[in-house]
Amino acid sequence: MLPKAHYGLKDQETRFRQRYLDLIMNNNVRDKFIVRAKIVNYVRKYLDDLGFLEVNACYNTNNFSFSPQE
Repeated sequence: MLPKAHYGLKDQETRFRQRYLDLIMNNNVRDKFIVRAKIVNYVRKYLDDLGFLEVNACYNTNNFSFSPQE
């Protein structure tokens, strides 16, 4: 169930944890996400056209393959 439109979505934690609600309820936030997606797509296409290769790297800071005491 969505919050009432005239109350809005005020709780900051709910806005961050349930981002889909924030995007549904707040046009300003939705517009920012749309602009960000367009910028990312443009830069990605521009670099791809120049022959760059996109590499996704996994950054897991919780698992170390060595111990500081070694």
